[in-house]
Amino acid sequence: MAKSIQEYVDSLYNQGLNNANNLKEQRTQADEAFIKQVQDAIDKSTASAAKPYQTQIEQLPSQYQKLYDTNAVQELVNRRQVQETMANMGLTDSGLNRTQQTAIAIQRGNADAAARLEQQQKTQELQDKIAQLMESGAAQKQQQEAAIRNDSANWYNNLLGDMYNNAVNMGYNQYNTDVAREDENKRWAEQLRQNELDRQAQLDAAKEQ
Repeated sequence: MAKSIQEYVDSLYNQGLNNANNLKEQRTQADEAFIKQVQDAIDKSTASAAKPYQTQIEQLPSQYQKLYDTNAVQELVNRRQVQETMANMGLTDSGLNRTQQTAIAIQRGNADAAARLEQQQKTQELQDKIAQLMESGAAQKQQQEAAIRNDSANWYNNLLGDMYNNAVNMGYNQYNTDVAREDENKRWAEQLRQNELDRQAQLDAAKEQ
C-alpha cells in the first residue's frame, strides 16, 4: 500500500534537511569571518577619526604649561614692580607692601585656576567627541552584525521554504507514481487470476467431455 502524501513529503524534506543544515553551518562560519572583517574596519575607521582629538588632548598640557609659565613671569614682574615702588616710598616692610604681595599671589592663583578650568573643559570636550565616535562605531558594528545575521536567517528560511515546496511537488509525483504502480500490479494480478480461472474452467470442461 502506498504511503500517504504527507509521509512522502516529510521523507523527502528530511532527506534535504541535513544538507541544508550543513550549508547553514558553512554560511554561519563565513558570516563570523565577515563580521570580524567589518568590525575591524569600523574600529580602524573610528580610531582614525578619534586620533586628531587624542593628539590634541596629549598636546594640551604643554600648551597650557606655556600659559602657566606666562602667569609665573607676570607674577615676578608684578612683585618686582611693587618691591621697587615700596622701596622708593620706604615702605618695604609695611603692611601695604604685604597686602600688595598677597594680592599679586591671589592674582596668580586666579590666573592659574582659570587656565586649569579652561584646560579641563577643552579636555572634556575632546573626550566627549572621542566617546561619541566610539558610541557611533559600536552602534555601526551592532547594526552591521544584525544585518548580516538577519540576511542569513532570511536565506535559511527561504531555503527551507523552497525545500518544502520541492518536497511537496516531488511527494505528489512519487505518490501518484506508486499508486499507479500498485493499480497496475493489481490489474496484472487480477488478469493472472482470471486467466487461471479460465484455464481451470477449460480443463474441467474437457474432462466432462
